[in-house]
Parts: sequence; structure tokens; C-alpha cells
Amino acid sequence: MKLFVTEPETKRLRNIGWYNEENKIYYKRIDPRKHIMNKIPGIDPRIGIQNSAIEKLKRVGCEWVVCCLPGYKLVSTFSQWLDDSNHPTDYKHGKQRFLYIHLMIRKEKGEEI
Repeated sequence: MKLFVTEPETKRLRNIGWYNEENKIYYKRIDPRKHIMNKIPGIDPRIGIQNSAIEKLKRVGCEWVVCCLPGYKLVSTFSQWLDDSNHPTDYKHGKQRFLYIHLMIRKEKGEEI
């Protein structure tokens, strides 16, 4: 199933990935030029998921998060987004939770998750 959130500024629905109910995996497509937060000096690069999406994923019983980048994937457990991420932070795109990339497992294209 596709997963949507409402953008706070425009009030438009935005597709932010898809959820496989059978495998309990949330897939998030990542554009490395836009979706990796690495602009803060001294802070490791990280990826964000909107807090409203986190709440939806909690309700459906999500167990895994797979961030799909060109040529590889970054895999994490859903519980890492709840335990290891910062408290929700707002950078004008709605509140988001961030997880550091070094906490995720890198899987090359075609490699099993």
C-alpha cells in the first residue's frame, strides 16, 4: 500500500513510499541530493521520516524500514526509528524523526534484505 502524508505548508497529500503488509516492510525512495541530512557541521549524515508516517507505521505493525538509493539500500529495524532517532524535529517540512546512516545496514543492489 502506498503511504501518504499531508505537507504542512501546502496541505497537499504526498506519497512518501510504500508499505508491504505481508513482510511488514516500509520502502522509502531516497534521492541522495535531497533526502540525506548532512548540512550540520559535526553531525553524521542521517535520513528523516515524517512523524505522521511513523505513527501510521506503528499502527500497521511495521518491523523494517528500507531506504532505496541508486544502486543500494539502507536497512534498519522500525524500532531503531523509535529508540535511536532524535525527538521529532521540524525543518519546515513537518516534524520528522532522523536516523543516522551509520546505524543502518547497507545492502547492494540485488542483495537479500
